Amino acid sequence: YVMGMSAGSFLSADLAAEYPDLYAASGENAGGYADGTCVFQSQVSLPVTTSAQLAFQQMGPRARVVPRIVIGGDADQGVPPACADKALMQGLRTDNLVIDGSQTAPISLTPASVQHAQVPGGYSYTISDYRDEHGCLIGQRYLVHGMNHFWSGGSSNPEWKYFTDPKGPSAAVASWQFFSRFTLTNTGWSCRPAPPPRARHKRR
Repeated sequence: YVMGMSAGSFLSADLAAEYPDLYAASGENAGGYADGTCVFQSQVSLPVTTSAQLAFQQMGPRARVVPRIVIGGDADQGVPPACADKALMQGLRTDNLVIDGSQTAPISLTPASVQHAQVPGGYSYTISDYRDEHGCLIGQRYLVHGMNHFWSGGSSNPEWKYFTDPKGPSAAVASWQFFSRFTLTNTGWSCRPAPPPRARHKRR
């Protein structure tokens, strides 16, 4: 698995496209995918349809479904929250291209379910789940209400006050709960188990 925060989240999304044979799933916290306005605000933004297609092309013959979890605050002043949303959509659209060549199906681009939760004494947050036609979870979005540019959850030690926000849900727990569903083999085609190898018949 690969998980990153801020600049690391852009790298995480990029690694998922470049090396889908190495990572069973990817995650981004407080970041996005390669997009000019998300990294350098003076550059031109790429449509998500274009970035999804480019990621699919980058996968080449190693293309496979790479599930993705995206976590971040709706008050993020480092990377606009819209960039995190776009990173999720890019991942889902690229996965759809892997499955059947269309960006909009069979994984729905609208959430199959939405949950609302609250960290005791902390932020409220929304979890949106995205599933394929088999009901398999392929994408997940944690939107933390009121959180700025931080790793969600984590230590309350003042030494880390510029990096973690313990008032948010634990990104470590959320990402592992998501990641642990997947292996490199069971996401070879959607999240169904890979078919057994065909028996080889000896030539006489």
